[in-house]
Formats: sequence, structure tokens, C-alpha cells
Amino acid sequence: MDTLLALVLKELRVLGRDRHGLLVLFLMPAIFICIMSLVLRAPIAEHNDTLQSVLVIDHDGGPLAKTLLAQMRAVGKLRPTLLTGADAAAELQRRLRAGTPQFGLLIPADFGRRVESSIGDVHAKPDTAGLVTLYYAPTALPQARALFRVSVTALLASLEGRQLVARLLGGPPGTSGGMLHIPVTEVVAGHGVEARMPNAVQQSVPAWLVFAMFFVVIPLSTALIVERQQGSLLRLRSLGIPALTVMLARVPPYYLINLGQMLAMLAVGVWVVPLLGGNTLNLGHAPFGLFLIGSATSFAAIGFALLIAAIARTSIQATTFGGVANLALGAIGGVMVPTAVMTPFMQQAAGFSPMAWALNGFLDIILRDESWTAVLPDAGKLTLFGLICLLLAAASMRRADR
Repeated sequence: MDTLLALVLKELRVLGRDRHGLLVLFLMPAIFICIMSLVLRAPIAEHNDTLQSVLVIDHDGGPLAKTLLAQMRAVGKLRPTLLTGADAAAELQRRLRAGTPQFGLLIPADFGRRVESSIGDVHAKPDTAGLVTLYYAPTALPQARALFRVSVTALLASLEGRQLVARLLGGPPGTSGGMLHIPVTEVVAGHGVEARMPNAVQQSVPAWLVFAMFFVVIPLSTALIVERQQGSLLRLRSLGIPALTVMLARVPPYYLINLGQMLAMLAVGVWVVPLLGGNTLNLGHAPFGLFLIGSATSFAAIGFALLIAAIARTSIQATTFGGVANLALGAIGGVMVPTAVMTPFMQQAAGFSPMAWALNGFLDIILRDESWTAVLPDAGKLTLFGLICLLLAAASMRRADR
């Protein structure tokens, strides 16, 4: 324990001398957050050609409901996936909260009866209750919501033809022209209250915060390689200090840096971005959840950096590979481009990026207003990822010593 503490203090002294490097770790993400929070305030163009998956719960099961699903498949832009079983409603909420896919549709048990009975009475009072219920993921963009709503209402309008739908809603026969008002109920997946709409600062702050945490790969790996080239690591190993202890000594100093980054970047979102004309970041109601996902992200980033440092043989190799790997993980994980505007294939690929796990954990608190328990799955994956990287780094160092 004394040896580990001495190594940690040595790392803190080394970091204290590199003031320019520390400035970059804090200044770089702050600049990105300010710029991207302002740039992304403009509406993000919706990609109309993307095939949208839709989770469907069909409580009716009648011919009209089946016709509606068949029309969705025929449209070509909507891909319905039928959920069945007693836990279908819970599964729909869980998957929408996770953001994959973005949309859900509930067909009530009396769907067919209401359509047929309304058609039979042309003088019936217009039914204001929703014929179907549309569900949205909290991260679904306004443009995507509007497009999905219009698509479903158009399908409902064509279900029995414009004349029959006009009668169903109490309009006179022969109604034509303009978009018919089809009543639907709209719900944002959450825990009883409608989640806040994602804005530019809610996307930019956690995204670039996660990227900044993983950016420690460059200073950490460079410092470790310099010590290897100078013979410092060899002297430590000759004293019988285990490779894992040498690696673990790097964790506390950079963990403190990462937590400092998190506090600074959240402060930028809360106070600095609004001064520049952007939105104010709402931190949710679970500060322990932010601490938990921030700590897990830091451990994963440090473990990843140590693995790169153990594999690389020169500083150029470490900085090049570390930088490229960070950019790739960030692009796939939703840092550069929100996952909400990605294709379904890329949304599935994002699930393999540790940056996506970290970003999803931060969004659980900041956007979805979940409790700290909601981040446990993502925090667990990040911790396991960091531990695996740390053990692989120690094993690589041991092999290099031989």
C-alpha cells in the first residue's frame, strides 16, 4: 500500500508540472461545448429516406388493425415490429427510453369496433379520443415526431377511404381537400411525466464531456512511454513492484482530473452557454447518478488509455492510435452525430462503443430525468470495460519485461 501511495504521489507531481497539458484537457471540451451548443440550436435536418422502426402493440387483432399494419409495411418508410405477451407494454417503454427505436404504436382493443360503429352513424359526434396511441423516445427530434405523426394519420385516413374516415369523424359525406384531423394520443416514454425535449446543450455537454474524459489517452500514454524510454519503468520493475501496481498508480490522479473535467463542463453548460445565447443545461434531480456515471466513464477511459500505452512503443504511435480510436468511438457512439439521426444499422453499432454507454448514462439523468439506479447498467459495462483494459495492459507490460 505504501508503494502504491508513493507511486500515486509521484504521478500527481508529474501532472502538476504539465500545466499546458492540463489546460488543454479542460479548455478543449469547453470550447467544443460552447460552439456546438450554439451551432446545434438550428433544427437538425431530418433524413426522410431513413427506414424507421416502430414497436407495435396490437390489443385489437382484428382485420382493420391488421390492415393498418399491412399498410405501414407497404409504405416503405415504416417497419412495424409486433410486441406480444404480458410484458409488451413494459418492453415498449424500456426500449423507447433507451432510444432504440424512436417510435411506438398502441392499437387499442376497441379499435375495429370504434371504426365500424362511427362509420355506421354519419351524424355521430366527432370522437376526440385517440384511435391509436403514438409513443416517442425522449430523444426523438421534433421533426421526426411530426413526420411519424403525419405518416400514421395518413395511414388511418386511407384505411377505409377518405369518405369513410370523414363519416367516422362526424364530417359530412363528400368531405375533400386538406388534411383530415385524425385524433391520436401522443405519449413520450418515461416514468409518468413527459420527458423534456432534447436541445443543443443537452446533446453537446454530455457528448463532449465523455470525449474529453477519453482524451486523457494522449497525455497518459505519452507519460508512460516516456518513463519506459527513460528506464524509470524498468527500475520500478527491478524493485519487484508488480505491473498491475504500476498501472493502478495512474488511476487516482487521472480520475481526479476527469471529475474536475465533469464539474467544469457541467458548469459551462449551466452558466457559460446561456451567456452566449444558448440553452441552459438542466442537471436533473439525481446528482449521485451523475457522479456514478462520471466515475465509471473515467475508469473506462483510464483503462483504455493504459492499454494503448502498454501496446504502443513510441509516443507517436500512442498519440496517433489513441486519437484515431477516440474519434472512431466518438463518431459511432453519438458524440459527433446524435444517434437519433443515425440509420438503424448505425444505431445498433453505437451499442458497442463505450462512449455510447457513457453518453446514454448522462442522458438518463440530464434528459430523461431518471433516478441514479437508471445508470447502473451503463456504469457496470463501463467499469467492466475499464477493468478488462487494465488487466490487459498489466499483462502486456509483464510480457514486455520478459
